[in-house]
Amino acid sequence: MRGVVIGAGLAGLTAAAHLRRAGHGVLVLDKGRGAGGRASTRRGEGARFDHGACHVAPREPAFARVVSEWVAAGVAAPWGGSAVELAHGVATPVAAAPAFVGQPGMSAVIRHAGREETIRYRARAAALRFERDRWEVTLEGGERLGPFELAVLAVPAAQATPLLEAAPELAARVAAVEFEPCWSLLAQLAAEPDVAWRLALPSEGPLARVSREHTKPGRAGPPAWVVQANGAWSRKHVEDDPQAVVDALLVELARATGGTPDVHTATAHRWRFARATRPLGVTHLHDAGRRLGVCGDWCLGSELEDAYLSGAALGRAFVG
Repeated sequence: MRGVVIGAGLAGLTAAAHLRRAGHGVLVLDKGRGAGGRASTRRGEGARFDHGACHVAPREPAFARVVSEWVAAGVAAPWGGSAVELAHGVATPVAAAPAFVGQPGMSAVIRHAGREETIRYRARAAALRFERDRWEVTLEGGERLGPFELAVLAVPAAQATPLLEAAPELAARVAAVEFEPCWSLLAQLAAEPDVAWRLALPSEGPLARVSREHTKPGRAGPPAWVVQANGAWSRKHVEDDPQAVVDALLVELARATGGTPDVHTATAHRWRFARATRPLGVTHLHDAGRRLGVCGDWCLGSELEDAYLSGAALGRAFVG
């Protein structure tokens, strides 16, 4: 069979790999310019910023085996150092599962996952139609692709819903998933603040995570920080001007580090569908009659591991 997978994040690429290994021809489409999804890495003046998924800390044995394969392939490595909880200006060490990061950035693991797939980037799907027992994709701009015997949607729920006109029962379930946004600050500093931790998890205020990116293996370079706001703050400021977000989160970075940061460059990135506050609650959706599947991290949660588990489960459902 010939199949199409819409979305080249870890969920889509994992499902595509299962289909390819079962002998199906698979075309993967993605609206972006390259691999990544929430595992994107931004570069700037010698620094790298994992501004979505900061790292992975495997919970399930199946995903732990995948991470071990990434390490063996040289596209991931353990990230040592301490993680702390920040409260009232005090940093308290927390017990954390072993963390792993992509090398040279988190996007490396996505490129590795898709190394054997046929991927077309800058291809935004505008419509997905089911006619005469076949699927056809219409891209933004009007180009039509197909026919395909099977189709997989591996994009955020809000983007999947309008593509599910042919399967209204699936569309209704996907539409019930709820998200919150996340603003990420990417700051390159001229001087390093006096802190010893690699990762801080504030328990008060507007921040959810503060990551010292340059402490990751293979990241010898200028001080690079990613500061992620929590859902409540991001919802309140979701439509704010990016520079206003930069200014506000730099103030919070100063509070987290106990001193005014000497900023070289700073920018903000908005993840509109960052975290599933109401996940689907199952690993995937599969319409065997129409040969249609839906997967994504939001089926289970918001982590890169959730994306892998979802894509793998859907792949297994297709190939048996």
